[in-house]
Amino acid sequence: MQSDLPNAEYATARGAWRGPLQFQVTVDGKRDGAAQAVTPAVIDIAPDGEVKGVITNADCQISGLATQFVTLRSASLDVSLKNCKDTRFNARYSGYLNAHAGAREATLSLNSVSASIPFGKIQHASLQAVLKR
Repeated sequence: MQSDLPNAEYATARGAWRGPLQFQVTVDGKRDGAAQAVTPAVIDIAPDGEVKGVITNADCQISGLATQFVTLRSASLDVSLKNCKDTRFNARYSGYLNAHAGAREATLSLNSVSASIPFGKIQHASLQAVLKR
């Protein structure tokens, strides 16, 4: 869908996005500084809602589904990360990608919460990014 309007490529969350992605982990509310990293990422939301992507320096693969959330510019994501060098990030995540036409960017926010057995520690992994077309 082409348009003569400026920033039309940011009118939808669907399509390919690229940019730096930040990893973070907290365990029982304490930030693990060794888990923080920023690395290039590519994520693509297909017209049918399939999500695929790669997080380059972390060796992660992203796969899952996206659904429209409120407007065409927002997508709700349910994705999994696999094959990550830091295995703490191999998990299922939920979150949002929101395109911002005025800023010519999209924000990505994904979170995963898990409890370790038998120790009962709560781990929260998060991924944050500002992406471009």
